[in-house]
Amino acid sequence: MTFNPAQHGFFELDFAFPGGVAVYELDLQGVDQNQHDTMRLNCYLSQDGDFVTVWYGLLDAHMTEISLGFADDPTLDFNEQYEETLFRGYIADNETGVIILKALRLDYQTPNILVMPEKGRLECHLLKAS
Repeated sequence: MTFNPAQHGFFELDFAFPGGVAVYELDLQGVDQNQHDTMRLNCYLSQDGDFVTVWYGLLDAHMTEISLGFADDPTLDFNEQYEETLFRGYIADNETGVIILKALRLDYQTPNILVMPEKGRLECHLLKAS
């Protein structure tokens, strides 16, 4: 049986990375995740066959930079500031997936959201269930 992230608290997003790489987001109980949010910091997972990457941070740091107007600012690197790769490697089956995901302690990652108030200062707020 192959590794299925949906059996481990992730849900598949409605798009794929180039090359047909499936993308998943960790399900946050009580948080509306009907649409992906380029400002949300959460745990994400991409899967290309048995090769899996798990990270905490933004879904796509470069797109967030662009949407906020920071793409040309050399002092800000959203990928460096807001992303942490937690795992890159092969997960062939659900049993191995349980061990790896448990070791990553994803339940200790705090979901946040970036906001840009009218003052123009980027802020990171705790994402709370409604």
